[in-house]
Amino acid sequence: MASEGAQGNEVIERRSAGHLPTVWDAQLVNSFTSPYSYEIHGTRLEELKQDVRKLLVSMKEPREQLDLINNMQRLGVSYHFEKEIKNILANLVDPNNFATDLYTVALQFRLLRQNGFSITTDVINKFMDSDGKFMDTLQEDVNGLLSLYEASYLAFPDEESVYLKEVQELVRWSKDLNLKEKLPFGRDRLLEGYFWAVGCVSPPLQSFSKLRRDIAKFTYLATILDDVHDVYGSLDELEKYRIATSW
Repeated sequence: MASEGAQGNEVIERRSAGHLPTVWDAQLVNSFTSPYSYEIHGTRLEELKQDVRKLLVSMKEPREQLDLINNMQRLGVSYHFEKEIKNILANLVDPNNFATDLYTVALQFRLLRQNGFSITTDVINKFMDSDGKFMDTLQEDVNGLLSLYEASYLAFPDEESVYLKEVQELVRWSKDLNLKEKLPFGRDRLLEGYFWAVGCVSPPLQSFSKLRRDIAKFTYLATILDDVHDVYGSLDELEKYRIATSW
């Protein structure tokens, strides 16, 4: 790759990043085979699904029902039993029907929100003291605290919309900068940087919104500057840049 220098008469040889092509070519993907097919194993599948439906209906204890639903979701098979799961959770949405132990309450709270039921965090307040902190007696309840930790990442739809607004604002900011056109050699990693920011600052609260956006902007610009140094710039240009930015 070649381009003219600042004087218009000097040709600068540009380097290539040398990114490797994808290993997932069409020939490889089409070569995969599976010994399983619905035509052969479908009957056994339907038998197992019926057994699980009977098990769901026969269970009466809320904790047993919640544990089974939770396990099915983790295994990725809960979509087979959406109707049965909805019916069970519909009977458990009343705050007066919540259990008294932290593990079950947190699990019930999480499963209800995951499946679209509106439930407030008030059900957790029973485990807090007058100072708004969790009771000291919960320190030994490892399972309960882990269950509460998993539940803490869930938010209502309007809280989840905070992330969408942040992404849309970042896209507008990037479009105004127009670095795609000005520096076409640079990698566009705006959303990847934002996803990393969400992982670092996950609560969907407005008070953390600016921090997430600033982290995403920083990683976006840092990635492009990295490409300037690693791919595009000549040694002479980079030396001048280093001198110009040394304070």
